[in-house]
Amino acid sequence: MRGGAYIGVGPDQNFSYVARIRPDIAFMLDVRRDNLLQHLLFKALFERARDRAEYLALWTGRETPERPGGWADAGVEELVAAVDAASSSADAAEDAVREVLASVLSYGLDLSAEDLATIERFHRTFIRRGLDLRFTSHGRPPRFFYPTLRELILARDLDGRRSNYLARSEDFRFLKELQAA
Repeated sequence: MRGGAYIGVGPDQNFSYVARIRPDIAFMLDVRRDNLLQHLLFKALFERARDRAEYLALWTGRETPERPGGWADAGVEELVAAVDAASSSADAAEDAVREVLASVLSYGLDLSAEDLATIERFHRTFIRRGLDLRFTSHGRPPRFFYPTLRELILARDLDGRRSNYLARSEDFRFLKELQAA
């Protein structure tokens, strides 16, 4: 299936579907304002990042790992390992937060101070937990059977392929172009 329009709910989990389907246009809808704000975080990450390594590093507040020849042909396992091993300094985290908020502010949207604080809180949670982040909900203890962000990025589909949108450079570039449209 290719082309057409894609409609999904929530931000990040849909990126992998969109990358595979390659629609002409994609809409991600949700009645929850927090999901809209989280999507603005992802939009800013796509805007700021030149490649998957920079995206993942900005997302988790780390220094972008270097690789001779760049990251275009790197497997996602190597990418995740490099970001895991990258420096997680306070300066890198603050730079990432500052860059994301600058992008969000440049969109000209009517966002309140509370909205911006929510985007920053989301980003700082990704930074604090990194690739070990796993789903939690309010008022409930952590559930260790939920996969970590790392496990989701490295997961294989039923055919044994890595299907996360960060697994292939061309998928990342497609999403980056859609975000810019």
